[in-house]
Amino acid sequence: MQWCYFLRDGCIAGVQMLPLGLSDEDAITRAHTLSSKRKGPFDGFELWDHARFVWLPSAATPAPSLRCASELGA
Repeated sequence: MQWCYFLRDGCIAGVQMLPLGLSDEDAITRAHTLSSKRKGPFDGFELWDHARFVWLPSAATPAPSLRCASELGA
């Protein structure tokens, strides 16, 4: 299963499972579609499939995992 994490203010604001076997392009297309159906604005999203990772931020959004980790005192 691939996981799509929706990001707001650099932190996870929602999650959706995607089917296995999607190409990066297909997963990105699905994530955009799912994002448009959710309430509230999102800064971007991350797609994870074990070690495979795609991050699609807005131009002004820093890496979310780094921001969230620093906000949590990590």
